Amino acid sequence: MTVSQVLNAYTGYFEKENERSKALKIITWETTRWNTWVMWNLHVTKKGKLKNPAKLIKFDWDAKEESITKEQYEEINKRFPENYGDK
Repeated sequence: MTVSQVLNAYTGYFEKENERSKALKIITWETTRWNTWVMWNLHVTKKGKLKNPAKLIKFDWDAKEESITKEQYEEINKRFPENYGDK
């Protein structure tokens, strides 16, 4: 193996490990939130119950992707030719 191949393999391995670590953290936090939500709903009156665990605490990954307006869509389309890449 050449030095560049070793460095590429090294970089790819650690990127994959970082993604796996992030996924495990998300799963752990989601489980904690769900457990807290269940316990909360067991111990409060019907009026105080939460319908959704996301109402208990919001995480960064809970944010919905923002949709673009028609004007923004048209502005993006103006930047690229219709047959971009077709020859």
